[in-house]
Amino acid sequence: MAGIWNMGLHTVNALWKMINKTEYKSGSELEMQSGSVLDIQSGTTVSNAGTGTHSGANTFTGAVTTTSTVTNDVLQAATHGAGVIGTGVAPKTYIRTVNSEIVTTIKVDLQGLASVATANDVIGLSAGGNAYLLQYVVATHGVIYKMELICLETPAGGDNDVNVVMNSSGTLAYDGAGGTTYGVNGGDAVAGQTVQNLVQGLTTTHYVYLTAGTGDTAAAYTAGMFLIKLYGHAVLA
Repeated sequence: MAGIWNMGLHTVNALWKMINKTEYKSGSELEMQSGSVLDIQSGTTVSNAGTGTHSGANTFTGAVTTTSTVTNDVLQAATHGAGVIGTGVAPKTYIRTVNSEIVTTIKVDLQGLASVATANDVIGLSAGGNAYLLQYVVATHGVIYKMELICLETPAGGDNDVNVVMNSSGTLAYDGAGGTTYGVNGGDAVAGQTVQNLVQGLTTTHYVYLTAGTGDTAAAYTAGMFLIKLYGHAVLA
């Protein structure tokens, strides 16, 4: 009789735990299909001691507190012109928003693009095409207060002095005059280097380009990878 009672009590406890607390061990995954809704009632505590990754658009209403890493970099539809797609990886743009702070990250592979021997001229395909990486819009990217140029792979072939410039025109191509409105005045780039500019004052709807800094090399790039990070904040409402 005691054995039957113990078995029954064990079953009740297991059911109670399933109803009140669901545990996922390290390495487990909770997958929800598109269109699904996870409704967590008031007073419920969701604990995640590891790294949580959210891909796509996620909406959280109420206070969200985390002591772990929360990743929410959303890949954007192509933001670049055809003239900045080389023979390596095509540019990609990601946006992450946390508490109205907006971080825009542009990933650029220079392989197959080219520079000219004229300072501040646009880097792009020698065959031509609009070579902008992004059109900056305050409503999307926030008011930019900092920009970084991060070198992941040392440039080779073309000019290793690479700058980020802003220009009102969206039709500048390889060898076009990019101007001197610098997002970042980069200097000679080497892998692992970060150059930042804390004085921005960018104009909305202007375009982001890469230009040759010293204009001492007219050649195609065989290497060179960069991250361009724009740090912004939404206009206060």
